Amino acid sequence: MNRKPITELGLRQREILETVYELGEASVREVQERLSGSPAYTTVLTMMQKLEKSGWLSHTTRGRRYVYLPARSKAANSQAALEALIDKVYDGDGSALLQQLLADRRLRSTSRPTLRMFVDSRRSYSE
Repeated sequence: MNRKPITELGLRQREILETVYELGEASVREVQERLSGSPAYTTVLTMMQKLEKSGWLSHTTRGRRYVYLPARSKAANSQAALEALIDKVYDGDGSALLQQLLADRRLRSTSRPTLRMFVDSRRSYSE
């Protein structure tokens, strides 16, 4: 199965996936009720089936309804997206991503000490 990176999923697909993560497991109706814009049930069903076919969701049967679950954790998906970003944009150089992040003016000055402590803790962990 060749799963697209999460960043290549459409906005509605990511919204569905995020809803399933929030709920832990969900029926099509439960997801539909939480989505913005009131999409049709069949639209949500089709998108969830496609997400399952492409490896993002799995399902189990409860009575006559399907209950969908994430196929892998949100952390695993985030890690894969980060690795794809580092490979694609920074030619595999994670330090270049970190430098860019630190240079970004949107990173609040209150976040920088936390980031520094995290980097320092990872450095001592890996030594």
